[in-house]
Amino acid sequence: MEGRGCVLCLLVGFFLVAVAEALQCRAVPGSLKQVDAGAGRVCGVDNADNLVSYQGNSWVSLAMKGKHVSVGPAGLWSVSLASLVFKWLRGRWIQVQPGSLIQIDAGGDKFVVGVNAANSIFCLNSGPVLQYAGQGNIPWTPVVGSLKYYSCGPFGCWGVNRLDQIFVKLDAWC
Repeated sequence: MEGRGCVLCLLVGFFLVAVAEALQCRAVPGSLKQVDAGAGRVCGVDNADNLVSYQGNSWVSLAMKGKHVSVGPAGLWSVSLASLVFKWLRGRWIQVQPGSLIQIDAGGDKFVVGVNAANSIFCLNSGPVLQYAGQGNIPWTPVVGSLKYYSCGPFGCWGVNRLDQIFVKLDAWC
């Protein structure tokens, strides 16, 4: 893909919408099984389950193993190999109680969403996200529906269910 233009297209209803055209794409060294970008940062999970951050021209360890990592306006969040939820606070990972997810996303407007192993959807609103200082329980709000993947950003919240069907909620909140 080196040197070729990239086009990001979204299928919204029956309409295919080109969001960005002629972006110059280039290969990045390394390999990941999951990647997330937001708030000026890129993070991922490498093939050995290490959480990493792209800095300069290399991947730097985030000192934890996990199955999913997300970075965005809500900060840096991860899901451990044991499905526990963590938030990066003051230079280290702090476990969030309660929290058991298989996927997490911090791309919403200072809120966090995710799904658990039963495909139940959860949201953590901006108040608890911004106020959480590493102590006490936080109030995850259940969201009606069933998804295996849920991600929010400036173009709304997008989800994929167990049948690989795609859903979109254009008002980006939870």
